[in-house]
Amino acid sequence: MASQEILRSAVPSYPGPLPKSRANHLYGDYFNNCNISYGLQFHAACAKHVEEMFHASRILILASATLARSTSALSDLQASLGTKVAGVKLGLRAHTYFSDTLAIAEECRVLGVDLIVTLGGGSLTDAAKMISLVLANDIHNADELLGSLLPIIRVGY
Repeated sequence: MASQEILRSAVPSYPGPLPKSRANHLYGDYFNNCNISYGLQFHAACAKHVEEMFHASRILILASATLARSTSALSDLQASLGTKVAGVKLGLRAHTYFSDTLAIAEECRVLGVDLIVTLGGGSLTDAAKMISLVLANDIHNADELLGSLLPIIRVGY
């Protein structure tokens, strides 16, 4: 019997009217689009959402080198996505270097990437968010990138 995907909200519903979204785009206005998916294997769920939610045709996979070497996760994902895979980057340095971000964003432009999928942990996800920011704001160098960011101060003990 085939598995069935179950989606549930990752956070409680927002009480009251939603704030005006700044993410008005092809897929509509989003405020909280964070869902948890279970019931399907990762590669099957990813392929389903690539097709049904994002309608993507040119995908860049950012993959953990360790997962790619020690599991079948990357090969399973590539098989599920088929010809939609435009490129794969294995392993990134921790802490999301601007130089890596800008280089991968340029590769996305050249390849015509319309979706980034991450397979792995925090640094890959951070990099994907930065690459999206760079692409969405047509940033091509570190000066433009630094000029587009709000200052962040982290206070910790």
